[in-house]
Amino acid sequence: MAARALNTCNNVRMLIEIVARGQGAAVLPETMVREELANGSLQEVLPRPTQQVHFEAAIRDREREPVILDLFERAARLSIERPAF
Repeated sequence: MAARALNTCNNVRMLIEIVARGQGAAVLPETMVREELANGSLQEVLPRPTQQVHFEAAIRDREREPVILDLFERAARLSIERPAF
């Protein structure tokens, strides 16, 4: 039997909608699908990875652009909690 076509989508919100309508499967960021998992429109079919991902960001020592400084200030305060489902 020939493999079925594999299609990709670079818009995560659209991909979530496609999967929620039963038209596909995807690996999605849990933080973006919490509501769908909670209301049952999406279901996990494989166990979540046990490893945690560590993120780091770098900024120029002499950065003065207000938008960049604001983004890094917000990122420094970011905390993503893993809910129990």
